[in-house]
Amino acid sequence: MVLDNVSLELRRGEVVLLRGDNGSGKTTLLNILTGSLEPDSGSIEVTLPTGHERFTFPKRWWQSFNPVDQFTPERVARSGISRTWQEIRLFSSQDLRDNIALATPGLRGENPLSVLFTPFAIRRETKRTDAQAQTLLNRFGLGGREHSLADRVSLGQSKRVAIARSIQAGGKILFLDEPLAGLDGPGIRDVIEFLSDLVRTGDVTLVIVEHVFNIPLILKLATVVWTLAGGRLTAEAPDQAYRDIPAADGGDLPKWLEDIAGRSGTVRHVELPGGALLSVIDRIPEAGSKPPALEFRDVVVRRGRTPIIGRQREDGSFEGLSFSLPEGALATLQAPNGWGKTTLLEAMGGFIPVHQGSIAIDGHAVERETTWNRMRRGLSILQSRYHSFDNLSVAETLRLAHAEDRSDDFLPFLKRRVGDLSGGQKQRVAIAAAMANTAARVRVLDEPFSMLDAAMIDRVRATIAERKREATLILVPAARAF
Repeated sequence: MVLDNVSLELRRGEVVLLRGDNGSGKTTLLNILTGSLEPDSGSIEVTLPTGHERFTFPKRWWQSFNPVDQFTPERVARSGISRTWQEIRLFSSQDLRDNIALATPGLRGENPLSVLFTPFAIRRETKRTDAQAQTLLNRFGLGGREHSLADRVSLGQSKRVAIARSIQAGGKILFLDEPLAGLDGPGIRDVIEFLSDLVRTGDVTLVIVEHVFNIPLILKLATVVWTLAGGRLTAEAPDQAYRDIPAADGGDLPKWLEDIAGRSGTVRHVELPGGALLSVIDRIPEAGSKPPALEFRDVVVRRGRTPIIGRQREDGSFEGLSFSLPEGALATLQAPNGWGKTTLLEAMGGFIPVHQGSIAIDGHAVERETTWNRMRRGLSILQSRYHSFDNLSVAETLRLAHAEDRSDDFLPFLKRRVGDLSGGQKQRVAIAAAMANTAARVRVLDEPFSMLDAAMIDRVRATIAERKREATLILVPAARAF
C-alpha cells in the first residue's frame, strides 16, 4: 500500500514542503491531488474563489455516465489547481513564449469558428497572451529567449518555463515537483524570488517537493512541512524539520572530490570559457604517459548558426573548447544554465555534429564516428532526461543493460513499467543501467544525483568512486551543492 489512510488540510496562502524518501509516495499523492490518479477510497474537497468541488471514492457506477462529474486532470485544472513535473513536459517544437501562452485558459482561438469569423478579436487575444507570457519570461530571467525552441534550452531554463506556464494557466494551488532541480545559482535565486513574490501577494497556495539538498531553501518559504513515511503523512512546523536536514556538506561535490583525493592527491581546477569550472582528480599517476581517455581539441558545436560550444571571434573565425581527462580521472564540470552542458554531451555522443575541432577517446578521433562506434570504444553516457524506455518493465530494462545482478535492489517494483515509477525510482533504474557497463573507458553522467534521496546519493557516489580505471565526467549546474 503506497498511501494508507492519508488525511491532510491545505489552507489558502500556505507554502507546504512535501518530503519523503524515494518511493515513499510523494508522486502518487501529487497524482491523486491533481486528478491523474484516483484513490481507492476517501474524498477530496477543493474550495477556491472559482467555486467548491467535492469528489468521493470509489465512485458509484452511475457516476461514470455523467460527463460533468468526472475526476480528471482537465476538470481539476479548471478548478484552479496546476502542477509541474520532475520530467519537463514542454512542447519541444514550440518556442518558450508559445509554451506559456498556450496554457491560458478559455482561449477563443481554440474554437475554429471563432478563428474564422472573429479574426481581429483573435489577434488581440494573441497579442495579449503573448505579452503576458513575455512578462513571465522576463520575471524568470529568460528575456531574450522567447523565440528559442523548448528543445534548444537547458534543463534549468525548461524548469522555469514550466513554472511560468502553471502561473499562466491560472493556477491558485500549485504543486511544484522539484522546481529547483537542474538550476544554477542565479536560476535558483530567480525562482526563489518569484515564489517569494507569489507568497507575499497571497495569490497562490504552494505545495513543493524538492531535492533533499535544496530543502533548506524551501524551508525558508514554507509554513508547514508534510512528511510521507510508511504510507502515512505527518505535519510539522518548519523549525522542527531543520533537525532532519542532512549536514551542509552532504552533497557538496568539491568536498567529495577532496575526500576522494585524500592527503596524497590533489584536485586541480581548470577554468573554461563562459564561467564553467572543470575540477579533476588524477587518480592514476602513470596515466600521464598515455593518451588522454577523453580529449576535446578546439571543439565548436552549433545549433543552427549559433555557436553553443565555443565562441565566434570578431574576424568571423571560431574559438573552440579544449580540455582533457586522463585515464582514471574523476571530474565535475560545473557550468551555468545555458552554457551548453547538454550540447556538449550530445556532441560527445554523436547525437549532433561537431562544427570544428576534434573529440578523441584514448587518442582515437571519434567526431566523425557513429554513436555505436563511440560506445564500442568505451564511451558511456547517462543523459539527464530521455534516458529510459517507459514502456519496458524494470526487469526488462535491467536485462537490456546487462544489469540483472542489480535486480534485488528493485524487487518491490521489478515488474512495473518504468513510466509508472516515481522520478527517484526511475533515476535509480537509469543509473543502475548506465553503471552496468564495466568495460567503459569514459563515463559521462549528466545530473546523476537529481531526484535521489540522501541515502541513494551516497550509494551512487560510492559506486562512482570505486570505478578507478575509467575517466568519469559529472555534469552539474554552477554554484550548486548537492
